[in-house]
Amino acid sequence: MTSRSPEPPAERVPRSWHVTGLAAALVAFLLTQYRRALDMPFSGDDFLILERVRDAPFLALFSREGAKIFGWYRPISRAPHYGLLTRAFGLHELPFHVVSFVLWVGVLLAALRFLSDLLGPRPAAIAVAGAACLSAWGYPLLAVAGVQELWMLLFGFLYLAAARRARPLGPLWLALALLSKESAVTLVPISAAVAWIADRKDARLVLRGHAAALAVCAAWFVFHPTLATQLSGGAPASVETTSRLPLWAMAAGSVLAVLNLEAWPFPAAGWSQALTADLASCTSWGGSAK
Repeated sequence: MTSRSPEPPAERVPRSWHVTGLAAALVAFLLTQYRRALDMPFSGDDFLILERVRDAPFLALFSREGAKIFGWYRPISRAPHYGLLTRAFGLHELPFHVVSFVLWVGVLLAALRFLSDLLGPRPAAIAVAGAACLSAWGYPLLAVAGVQELWMLLFGFLYLAAARRARPLGPLWLALALLSKESAVTLVPISAAVAWIADRKDARLVLRGHAAALAVCAAWFVFHPTLATQLSGGAPASVETTSRLPLWAMAAGSVLAVLNLEAWPFPAAGWSQALTADLASCTSWGGSAK
């Protein structure tokens, strides 16, 4: 395996009109497909988090005590997010949903930046448009608590883009992603795979280039107050632990979700309304691709 990287596409950085067009299409897609999310009330997890952050001092929002709610430590995407928004807007759901919409657009634009550097702007835009249509976005966009995934993905794509170009901010973006949701640890093998397969770097160079990222993961594992217990199966039983699917079911669902096949399609408002909304969103994508 050679350490020489292939020649990058001649036009690695998407032009401003590419970004603007895609952003406009994403907003149009949100308003045609997820408009009802703006009226969704708080539910389940939200009340437990809001109760904890309601009277908490600012610095306490980042405390490891927050892991006691569900057994996961997320001092970026959980208590600070809820705490700052309630301080600014009170217990009103609309600002929470608007912020989630903005974050979702930011996630996909960050993905566009990373993929453009890897593939070129046009293939990247097509890939991002396809990813935007996945039904897996339902939970992050409809449920307020889904914002934890959005923060993780935003920092995750920023990390992937920085890691590929050996930018110094890479470890910082990774740390923020890890502190947003634990599944961000998969970003490191993804980044390593891109360097080894797509950039054709020698395995030793890949390992050396990801040394800082591995150090961040090790520090995070030690600092996380409950991760070792969760992974060893020693976490106390709760509604969340008892309702978990078997590992094979979660893996199968994750793979099938990429194809929108994790569940049989059954539009809540009926097929006619779903098809009408789909035609409107397709028109938005068509206009942005020109």
